Amino acid sequence: MGLSSLSRADQWSPATGAKRRSGMSEEQKAAAAARLAFADLRSIDRVNTLREQFSACGLTVEKQTDITTNVLTALQLDNARKLQLIDAWIPRMFHRPFRVFAGIAGTRNYAGLESGKIHYLSAQLAKSSPEQAC
Repeated sequence: MGLSSLSRADQWSPATGAKRRSGMSEEQKAAAAARLAFADLRSIDRVNTLREQFSACGLTVEKQTDITTNVLTALQLDNARKLQLIDAWIPRMFHRPFRVFAGIAGTRNYAGLESGKIHYLSAQLAKSSPEQAC
């Protein structure tokens, strides 16, 4: 759906990529603007540091989910396709770093996720203090 297909009463939200009703109250708009969706991988010993960093930036973790199992399943299902793309499009001298970035089986990131030494986390964050920033 393109932007031109939205009616005047609808708005496209760059934060979510979805359309929303423009009839939101100012309070609802402020609450929506004060949210952040986060997903990234962290070594098991850095998970608490991440929470401390969020807190120091005035962000409260509303919901946190460990999505490691889902990420590993996706990496396994897409491994062959990504290897073909890397071989076809990436100069040979850059294959190794691209394989690590793509999470190809046998790389350190993949092995870390598989062994449990690295976790892939998803979090919904909210700004707890409007004046506090990193």
